[in-house]
Amino acid sequence: MDMDSNRMPEYMVRLHSMPEHNRNVELWKDNGYPSVQLLKLMRDVVSGLAHLHELGIVHRDLKPQNVLIISEKSFCAKLSDMGISKRLLGDMSSLTQHPTGYGSSGWQAPEQLLHGRQTRALDLFSLGCVLFFCITGGKHPFGDNIERDVNIVNDRKDLFLVENIPEALDLFTCLLDPCPREEAKSPGSFESSPVLDF
Repeated sequence: MDMDSNRMPEYMVRLHSMPEHNRNVELWKDNGYPSVQLLKLMRDVVSGLAHLHELGIVHRDLKPQNVLIISEKSFCAKLSDMGISKRLLGDMSSLTQHPTGYGSSGWQAPEQLLHGRQTRALDLFSLGCVLFFCITGGKHPFGDNIERDVNIVNDRKDLFLVENIPEALDLFTCLLDPCPREEAKSPGSFESSPVLDF
């Protein structure tokens, strides 16, 4: 994977407000691959989402801006902006349509964009987009901002940047394809993915 080091990622991690000892954290290696610190943050996101799902909560707005990096006691990632999250009560497996709170453009699952049945699987789709963003240094699997929603609805993803990493290709195929996503019940099943350890 050859990443253009002069390119500014769409979203920047703001490290200038962190304590001095954490300001020089390198999130990507010189070769474009994620650093050990970034892999740990990615595992934190997966664990946080797994915990929400264990509680029956669907986040519904997972995106890079809703991942906070905490540097105080330990360097870790926390999920934020639970404003449109919903809890599945009892044995509910999906949410009915909601007139408000469909998530953020470019990070929503196809079923959100089409106002369809919303299950935990929509968080897995967004997780796939966020992890792809991390692994590729700021790229989105469905292209640039202006075309993302159309590409998501039409399942036009570009996984070229991870084709040379079979484990990553398998992970993103599972998270971003509608049928395998429905079968994958929990983000916890991805916590031990080799992608999060390379």
